[in-house]
Amino acid sequence: MKGCSIGEVVFSLLSWPFATWLVAWPLIRSFIQGDSFFAMALGRFYIRQLHLISDQGRYPEKIGKFDKWAFIYQNFLSVQLCYVILGRRIFVVTSMLMLSGWYLWLESIHVSSALILFIFLSSHIVCFIIAERGNYQTMGVVVASMALTMLQSDGVGPAYIVLITLALILSTSSFLLAGIVGILMADNLFAYIGGNSLLSVFFLAANFIFLNECGPRNQCETTSNSTFGKKILLGVAAVLKAIGVIRKASDDNPFPHRQISIVRGLVSGIPFAGVAPFLPIDIGMICILGAVIIGINQSKILRFFDFHLVYLFFFTWLFLNIDSNTATTTEFLLLFLVGSNPMLLYGLNRSNDSAAIRASRFIVPLPWASQKSNEVIGIFKQIFTDTRQVLIDDGIRAEHMKYNNIFLNTALLLEFIWDSFRPDAKFFPDWYSLFYTNAGFKFYKQIHLNDFSEFQGYTRISFHPHLPDYDADAKGEEVMFWDLSNLFGLEICNRYFPQARYMIIDIVPCSGTNGMLESQARGDD
Repeated sequence: MKGCSIGEVVFSLLSWPFATWLVAWPLIRSFIQGDSFFAMALGRFYIRQLHLISDQGRYPEKIGKFDKWAFIYQNFLSVQLCYVILGRRIFVVTSMLMLSGWYLWLESIHVSSALILFIFLSSHIVCFIIAERGNYQTMGVVVASMALTMLQSDGVGPAYIVLITLALILSTSSFLLAGIVGILMADNLFAYIGGNSLLSVFFLAANFIFLNECGPRNQCETTSNSTFGKKILLGVAAVLKAIGVIRKASDDNPFPHRQISIVRGLVSGIPFAGVAPFLPIDIGMICILGAVIIGINQSKILRFFDFHLVYLFFFTWLFLNIDSNTATTTEFLLLFLVGSNPMLLYGLNRSNDSAAIRASRFIVPLPWASQKSNEVIGIFKQIFTDTRQVLIDDGIRAEHMKYNNIFLNTALLLEFIWDSFRPDAKFFPDWYSLFYTNAGFKFYKQIHLNDFSEFQGYTRISFHPHLPDYDADAKGEEVMFWDLSNLFGLEICNRYFPQARYMIIDIVPCSGTNGMLESQARGDD
């Protein structure tokens, strides 16, 4: 991380409250030009789930069977709406328009309500959601918050049941958050918990039927003869393992270490905990609950939610509970501070700038047109047209695997490469082959330890920040180098994968050693 000058520190102290206002026009222009590179890559990550459940033979047999039942929780309809039918930008903007309309219906239109709505829509968190962080769960957050307002006013009535059902269909995470918060609001706790539990069973049953009908049932399932209940339990266990709740590792499938940070958790919860004493007691209690959930989540004690999702959920709830008819100047200020603060800027900005810059400015995402995305994938398809076995080497070399190091410098870039392999090609690793197979991490750890013996003859793709000085003829190996800035542009490379500008393609030698890349692909001198 770059150092900070005194001028940058002073500027950060003065400018962060106006970070989104200062870049309003560049942000709108970028949004109109195209979705951000980050959002496009993330969309491919979710769409690939739909491909995997119907075509499960993409991974080498040695890593074990791919368990599609790990997707038993997934909101497939929401993924389709967001990334296939509407597009992410329309989906997210529609979500915010729904929420704005709901708020104005509750509060009516006058000066105070218009000001509260402006503070909400221009906040750092909402602008990040619209610009690039919003995904298929955004509409679920909105609908779940709307459901809670009906639970507050009417209890477990028809309106609440309809809205919470829709929230579950759109986002299981939002449904879970709303379920936790609703415990503090429900008059009839038995009916509330029973009703939500019944909805969950129906949702899981619907996903079970969908997954059961997708793909060849005898090809790659780990639980083809299991009962409905057992498949759901195995799927939930796979999800809990992926998010770090289950941390047990074994020699057959070692699991990466996820470092717990109590300090990070405490800092993350400060905005909601800090405003709670100045709000009415019922609203303050929910803010305290939000601070606790965010703290546990961000400390990695239990990592259930994306930070921006859980933060948006509680901020949206707070926004809907500020009564515009009686709101005080203090409440206006508190809403502003929760939605716009340096912590959000620092945590959500994707940039290589100094800490002071990241905590004081809203760094406008780089637009990335769908046409350009298709062109890049087309070029990658030409590169790998004859490739049938592919090994991705992310360059990490360590005795102990760490969760945060997985695809550390290449995660977004690889989303475009994974989608470019021919349909009959076997490739390893990607996120799903690591978390949802029997032995994915076993072989990933071998790569960490520089052992390529299990992948002899595979086409290997690795990355390097600089063009390696290598004479292919001297080694008798066939090696290809690609400057990815010629495909993605230098600005995209420098912001999103500066350590992976050059793509190197070679063949894993029969000796099973790391060959010519033993030092250079790691960046060693």
